[in-house]
Amino acid sequence: MMCKTVLSDYSVQQGWTALKNALLVLLVMASLLFFNFAYGDENPVKTQTQDTPQAETLKSDLGKSDVSDKELLASITAMEKKSADNLAMAVNIINWSAMFFGLLAVFLLIAGAVGIKEFSSIRVLEKSLRETHKEMQNELAQMQANRAELLAKVQQLEADFKNNNKNLIKMAYLMNEGVSNLREGNTDQAIENFQRILKKNPDDYDTLCYLARAHGLIGKFRQAERDAKKAIAIDGEKHLAYYILGEILRIQKKYAEAIPHLKKAMELNLITNTLNGLAYALLKSGDYSGAIDIFKESIQLGDRHSANSGIAKAYLLSGKQTLAGHHFVKAKDLAMQSIKRGSNSYGLAYFNVAFADMFFGDEKSLESLEKAVRKTKNAGVISEQLVDYEAVSKQGAVSGKLLDQSILILREKLESLQVGRS
Repeated sequence: MMCKTVLSDYSVQQGWTALKNALLVLLVMASLLFFNFAYGDENPVKTQTQDTPQAETLKSDLGKSDVSDKELLASITAMEKKSADNLAMAVNIINWSAMFFGLLAVFLLIAGAVGIKEFSSIRVLEKSLRETHKEMQNELAQMQANRAELLAKVQQLEADFKNNNKNLIKMAYLMNEGVSNLREGNTDQAIENFQRILKKNPDDYDTLCYLARAHGLIGKFRQAERDAKKAIAIDGEKHLAYYILGEILRIQKKYAEAIPHLKKAMELNLITNTLNGLAYALLKSGDYSGAIDIFKESIQLGDRHSANSGIAKAYLLSGKQTLAGHHFVKAKDLAMQSIKRGSNSYGLAYFNVAFADMFFGDEKSLESLEKAVRKTKNAGVISEQLVDYEAVSKQGAVSGKLLDQSILILREKLESLQVGRS
C-alpha cells in the first residue's frame, strides 16, 4: 500500500513537470511566429490591384461613353480589389492554420517524448519499490518464523538465571556457615561446607583459601599447601592465599619459607591481618626488632588486642619488661571488649587475656587459658600458643608455677587433638 501511494504521488508530479515543459516550448514558438507576422511583410500575398486586360478594354470603351459608364468602371475596380483582399486573408488563414497544427504536432511530439522518458523512470522506481517491499515481507516472515525459537531461548535464559540465583544463594550460605564453623573450632564441619562448594565451582578462589586454612589448622599441611597454591595460581593478585600459605608454613615452624609469602600478602593488601601475620612470623623466628616495627605499624592502622599482645611478647623477649607490661594491659583490655562483643575467633581473645594475666602472676590466667582451649579444636592455634609460652620459659623472661601449668595445659590439649586425628 505504501509503494502504491509513493508511485501515484511521483506519477502526478512527473506528469505536471512534463506538461509545464511542453507548454513552455509551445509558448516560445508561438512568440516567434507572432513576431514574424507582426513585423514582417504587411501583405504576405500581393494584392492584384492592376487592371486585367478585359478591364482595360472596358475602361477604354467606357471612356468614350458618358459619365455613368465611368462610375460603373470604378465600381468594378473596387469589387476587384475587395476580392483580392479577401483572397489574401484566406491565404493568411490557411498559413496560420498550418503553423498552428505544425506547432501542435511538435508539442505532442515533445510531450510524448518527455512522457515516455518519465514513464520509464516511473517503471524503474516502481520495480525498485516492489523489490524493497518484497524484501521487507521476507524479513517479516523470517522474524515471525524465528519468534518461537527466540521465545524458547528467552525462557531458557530466565530458567538458567533462576537456577543460578538459587545456586549463588546456596553457595553463599555454605560459605558463611563454613567460615562460622571454622572460627568456632568446628573444623571438620567447615571442611565439609567448603568441599560442597568446590564440587559446584572447583576454581572458587575464596573457598580454596578457607579450605587451605582449615586443613592447616587440623595438621593436614600438605593438603593445605596444595589448596593455597592452587588459589594463587587462579589469582596471584589477591593477598588472601599468600597470607594463608604463610600462616600454614609458620604453624609448621618453617619461618624462612613463611616470611616471603606473608610479605607478599602485606604488599598486596596493607591491613592489620597481613601486618600481624608477618610480625608473628618474625617474632617466632627470633627477629624481635623487626616484629616490633611491624606490630607498631599494625597498631597505628588499627589498635587490636592481637597486635598489642604480639608487641608485648616481643618486648618481653627483648628484655623490655616495662614496655611489655604496658602493652599486656592494653591487650587484655581490648581482648575483654572483643569477648563482650562476641568476637573471639579461634579463642584468641581468651589466649591473649591468659598470657597477660600469666605475665602479671594472676591466677585467673589458668581459667582464661582453659576457656581458650575449650573454645578451639584447632591444633594449629594451640601449637602457636605453645611456641610463645615455651620461648618465654626458655629465655627465663617469666618463670613460676603459672607458666609451667600453662605449658602443661597446652601440651595436653595438643596431644588430645593429635590422637583424635590419628
